[in-house]
Amino acid sequence: MANLLWPGDQRAGDYLSDESLLRSMVAVESAWLGALAYAGLAPIDRAGADLWHLVGEHDCELLAVTAEDGGNPVIGLVSLLRDCALPAVAPWIHRGLTSQDVLDTSLMLGMRSVADHLITELAQQITTLSALARAHRATPMVARTLTQYAAPTTFGAKAAVWLNGVVDAYRRLGALATPAQFGGAVGTWSATMELASLLTATAEPTELAERVVRSATTSLGLQVRLPWHTTRTPVTAAGDDWSGAPTAGAGSPPTSSRWLAPRSPNSANPSADRAAVRFDQGQSAMGFRR
Repeated sequence: MANLLWPGDQRAGDYLSDESLLRSMVAVESAWLGALAYAGLAPIDRAGADLWHLVGEHDCELLAVTAEDGGNPVIGLVSLLRDCALPAVAPWIHRGLTSQDVLDTSLMLGMRSVADHLITELAQQITTLSALARAHRATPMVARTLTQYAAPTTFGAKAAVWLNGVVDAYRRLGALATPAQFGGAVGTWSATMELASLLTATAEPTELAERVVRSATTSLGLQVRLPWHTTRTPVTAAGDDWSGAPTAGAGSPPTSSRWLAPRSPNSANPSADRAAVRFDQGQSAMGFRR
């Protein structure tokens, strides 16, 4: 929602709010538990891995308070899930994971949902700007440099410049990498491989751990990647693409369009007004501004 420090924030809707982050964290825990069950590493069925019903939006404030001690909300969430889950399910929640896995992957889920929303909006802008560029390819107008009149151009050409920026943003968001992290305490899958060795007859616990990771990642709609542990680059890189693409694509049209509005009369300088009108009508003796 909008507030005095972040005007316009209401346009983001529920994306990356506390409630959406909580839903993402529960989704990550559920996906991992389901992957363990499917691989035979947790003695529960896939239905028992659904943890959605164990929390509500009212739990956000509680988790925010408990996050102070551990430095993140995942520790409190895991305790809450285990307290509310069935006795047969509770011990297997969060097995093989670390808090950083859940928090980073939840952030990736949030960025992915925002990117998908922006891609849809940018696609609509591309359609609109393409139509404008075609319809006004011969519509004359005066171009500006440093806010002053310069050489002639067409409105179609200006719309095409806007279009290029939006297309660049669309492609950048389309290529946005949002990987999942399921590495465990030290980023080596060690706890998952230990489960594989104890609960199955596999001779390749590493391969089984990798299958669990791929299963959980795929169910979340994210990309598989080796654990990055405490390295922040994958998260910050996704954030850079996510925040930079819409800004690059949408920055020019609103700024430029302000200069396309008709001039308001300036009673303090009638001569300037008349000169401006001649400029607007293409009657100035100045061919262009050097």
